[in-house]
Amino acid sequence: MSFPLDNFEKHLPKDICRKGLDYFQEDSVDNLTQDGDVWEADVYGTDEYIVEVTVTNGMVEDWDCDCPYDYGPVCKHVAAVLFAIRDEVSEEPQPPAEPKRPGRKPKQAVAPAEPAPDQKRPGRRPKQVQQTPVAPAPRSKTKAASDPLAEIISKLGEAEMRATLEFLAGRHNEVKAHLLSKYAAYISTVSKAHYRQLVASIIRVHEGRHGFIDYRESSRLGRELCKLVDEADEKATLNCIYVCEEVVRQSVKAIQQADDSSGSIGEAIEAAFEKLDTIAKAPDTPAEALRYLFEFAVKESQNSQYEGWDWANDLRELAANATRSKEQAESLIGVLDKQIAANSKEKYSNYTVQRDEQIKLGLITQWRSKHEADAYLNSRLHYADFRKMALKKAMEEKRYEAVRSLAEEGIKLDTQNKFPGLVEEWRKWLVRLAEVTGDKKEQAEMIEKMYLDRGEMVYFRQLKALLSKKAFAEKVEQFIQYFKQRNAHYSATREPFFSVHLANIFVEEKRLDDLMTEILKSPYLHLLDQYRNLLSKPYRAVYLELYEKGVREQMKQASNRAQYQECCKVIKTILQLDGRDQARQIVQDWQRQYTRRPAMQEELKKLKLE
Repeated sequence: MSFPLDNFEKHLPKDICRKGLDYFQEDSVDNLTQDGDVWEADVYGTDEYIVEVTVTNGMVEDWDCDCPYDYGPVCKHVAAVLFAIRDEVSEEPQPPAEPKRPGRKPKQAVAPAEPAPDQKRPGRRPKQVQQTPVAPAPRSKTKAASDPLAEIISKLGEAEMRATLEFLAGRHNEVKAHLLSKYAAYISTVSKAHYRQLVASIIRVHEGRHGFIDYRESSRLGRELCKLVDEADEKATLNCIYVCEEVVRQSVKAIQQADDSSGSIGEAIEAAFEKLDTIAKAPDTPAEALRYLFEFAVKESQNSQYEGWDWANDLRELAANATRSKEQAESLIGVLDKQIAANSKEKYSNYTVQRDEQIKLGLITQWRSKHEADAYLNSRLHYADFRKMALKKAMEEKRYEAVRSLAEEGIKLDTQNKFPGLVEEWRKWLVRLAEVTGDKKEQAEMIEKMYLDRGEMVYFRQLKALLSKKAFAEKVEQFIQYFKQRNAHYSATREPFFSVHLANIFVEEKRLDDLMTEILKSPYLHLLDQYRNLLSKPYRAVYLELYEKGVREQMKQASNRAQYQECCKVIKTILQLDGRDQARQIVQDWQRQYTRRPAMQEELKKLKLE
């Protein structure tokens, strides 16, 4: 989704724009900065949030906010920043009598006062406070005035530009990081120390008291480290490895003392691993870089700071990808054996052990004999992924009896272990086997079992395609009786409840009378909504009666504006079903009955009943 900056309000929800404008007018947007197409700002609301917006050629292309809002694609903080950006880049001159930002609330003059320590907002620029309000002078929109930096840069000589870059790099880690990562290929002597110090200094900037990194700073740190990794030039291979190595090593240590709820630091670590894996797998990576990468990954994977994290597995997988000799393979297998033995004793490390076993299998397959690889694979079939590999291999080699044996053994094992998802996986293999061998009877039997176990309509449709019309019609009646009996068992001590499985059959087979009968057992509003398109026309009178009964009961339980609005949505649905008289009567009853609920009365007035 992208939209023009100059009229973005037309593309966002009205309430989001209204709240965003309030934030903008109240000076809650601060530290607005631009880096190419990317704008960043702090927005002060319930908390301080970081917003990033990408504007390319006047089009808003992307945005991000670290607030917890998840009811739509755009939050009020992003809207506030959009107002601020548009104000910043506006080309239209302001009339002298108007304030700088159109529509802004006039500020009351206040005497300067030092805010209490706990009221200061970290990082905010101090605002000038005047004793007497003065109308702001109109901004000149000439190129020089609107973008003085562009004019200055265009007139700087080469020597002045170099001196300015050196000055900035010596005082700002972000500038230093950008130069060291993006232009690493220009460095004649590669030094790990540069990157170690660089990453350490970036992390140190975001540390608070006692070295802890809070939520906001974790988000900022993660973004900076991601940018550092993204800009690392893979052509300067060793330099790129050094950057990613330090991001992994130091970030894993930093995350132990950070609130990384946003996942930003973790994202930087994953980005570093992705880039290292790309280098390890590339056929043209220099041998020196591969050796270094292998040794780093092997050694680092045994560091205790990775204990409890998946990144230890990632490091051993990275080492496997960088392996280029049998000697390296055997060395790594030794490390894997040691880790597998240690982790097998831990109660919750099955996933870690399985990943290491898979890495080892890959090394054996590549560097040892086929016989050893097959033997190792078949000795690890208690792991689901190993059984899947064995099944795939047997199917490709047309060893159909082996496929059957592996699948049936898996069904038996995981039925005992109570892993229904895996039982379904092994049955799917038997269906594939029956399809390949042309055994339609077995194929139908397996599909029927999966449908009765899982109730998923994909199996219902597959069975319908396999069987004759008469045979399938008989099966449908059997399925209906099966689910009715199962429901009777569950509801023996409870109220009758709605059966999704029965409803799905009735919808699929267009048995609307049966579907309506099922809904009447549990006429909840959400069920009426779910099947309204199918049932509201043939059963209009019944539907209106059920909606009225449901919404009256819902309003009895309502206690806030959001719940009143939900009730009003139901009234609108009744109107859509041509139930204007019913809707009018319900609203009149509520207006008389709930006179002391002003929020409800306001919402009712918004309904168009005439």
